[in-house]
Amino acid sequence: MFGIGFTEILVILIIALIVLGPDKLPEITKALGRAVREFRRTSDEIRRTVSDIDVNVTEDRTAQQGSAPATREDKKVKTPMGETQGGTSRDA
Repeated sequence: MFGIGFTEILVILIIALIVLGPDKLPEITKALGRAVREFRRTSDEIRRTVSDIDVNVTEDRTAQQGSAPATREDKKVKTPMGETQGGTSRDA
């Protein structure tokens, strides 16, 4: 874990006990534990969101590759009067 061995962690805890005192040390470690838990929860949520976005993009790309691209003729629409709208109008 971060390249820190048991001896280094023990030294850090002893220094924290001396500096903070036995009264404040439990409160601080509890607050630190909550902060780490919240950080993990948030990072997991972000990881899930990015994964979901990646899956959606992959599905969209797969769907687009499976269908033929629309041409200008496909985009023309007939009006109720029988006129054609959309696409290119080279007749005019």
